[in-house]
Amino acid sequence: MISTLPESNVIKSVVPDSWVTIELKTKDQSNTFYIKRSLSCFEVGTDENNLKPFENLEEYGIKPIDLQISLIAPTVLSRNTLDNAESVIKILSLILGVDVLSDIGDLAANIGRNRTAYASTIKSEINLNWTSLQEKLARLPDPLDEKSPIREKLKDLVSKDKPTLKELTDKNILIQDEIDDANKNVAELLGVDSEDEGLREGLAEKLIEAIAYLEKDFKVVFPSFAEVQYDAEQHGNKTIEKIEKEFETFCVEAQRKIKLRIDWWKKVNKDGSKLELKLRASSDYDIEKMECPVCDQSIKNLPVKVELEKLKTLDQELQRELKDFFKDLLVLLSNIIKDL
Repeated sequence: MISTLPESNVIKSVVPDSWVTIELKTKDQSNTFYIKRSLSCFEVGTDENNLKPFENLEEYGIKPIDLQISLIAPTVLSRNTLDNAESVIKILSLILGVDVLSDIGDLAANIGRNRTAYASTIKSEINLNWTSLQEKLARLPDPLDEKSPIREKLKDLVSKDKPTLKELTDKNILIQDEIDDANKNVAELLGVDSEDEGLREGLAEKLIEAIAYLEKDFKVVFPSFAEVQYDAEQHGNKTIEKIEKEFETFCVEAQRKIKLRIDWWKKVNKDGSKLELKLRASSDYDIEKMECPVCDQSIKNLPVKVELEKLKTLDQELQRELKDFFKDLLVLLSNIIKDL
């Protein structure tokens, strides 16, 4: 009767004022606590005659599992329950929820298996990644020149099976610095502001791609030019043979001029920026007067006299801006094919 007091829909056979009170005492008997359950409410308090409605006992340290094991389960476990139970397991299931505990055990076992399987998968992936990383590290120096100083700096990293994160990070910084230096050199060669990180970034890689592209077949590089069809009536006296000859001459001359620019750039980088100043001065140098074009002093017996005379024989186009240099090449090419 106590354990089956209904929450609602009270039937006639149930006495309306039925209730039950439980008295709880601490081990030292110094404190008493009352819990009262009736049809209409749930009351608690330390004074049996002055109980107050309440729904949550956890504030008093009494959890739902405490009520289940200490009150509800013993009440349900009546003689009738024992007589009608199919087995001891059924009785324990009624008292403690063994079926739920069994499910929890199965869940824990599954979690354990999944954790082991996941750990094995992660370990396998780590080993595979180490192998892949080692292969990549072994190929790292391949693009470098045999005499490149960076090869020696990478040697200790490439030889290790499992380098530390710090070693990988340090070598990455080293390689990035080398790449940035290469981009600076390319930027200076192309006449781009080498101090502007945004402009110089990726220049070396783009130049390599451009060179590889230009090495392809003529029709691949210049598809539109390769599709040109010569029409004698349209082009008059300028035969296709003449155009081809002019274009061939242009290519040879362009290669010569570009090579001169590259050789000059290498020389300037080797001997310092004063070489460029001397080249500019040589254009104003009068061989007969043998005077410095800057200070008008005699340089008759000075080494600089020989330098200026030698520089004066160089192609004065070396003094021109690189952008203007390539612009002139474009104009020459346009003049050859403008009638096509």
